[in-house]
Amino acid sequence: MGKHYGEAEWTQAAVAKRIGLTQNIVWRIEQGEGGKIENWLKVMGVYESRGYNLNWVLTKNNGQVSKLQLDEVTKKSPEPIRDAIVRTLDKHLTAVDEKLDAKMAELSELLTTHLRTP
Repeated sequence: MGKHYGEAEWTQAAVAKRIGLTQNIVWRIEQGEGGKIENWLKVMGVYESRGYNLNWVLTKNNGQVSKLQLDEVTKKSPEPIRDAIVRTLDKHLTAVDEKLDAKMAELSELLTTHLRTP
């Protein structure tokens, strides 16, 4: 997270320490590489608690989105934020499912090959 309100920059390590995760877990979440929903929500909670606009956090090309929460209207519009969170969670779950399917296929192939080998 970049600086705002004159605060020091928040690194992945600082975010991880604040919420009790490893830096690697925070990195994987930020890269869209999946992870536990509980951990993802903790990271989003840090962004929101620091005044970041979750629409900015969740939008891939966010150059046209305000980085910070602007006013009470932003805070009182949970539906767009909820919808963005659900879309992002769905992407994470799809990525995890795809990786799991690929690993299961690899395992199945290894077992089949191993069972055929005399």
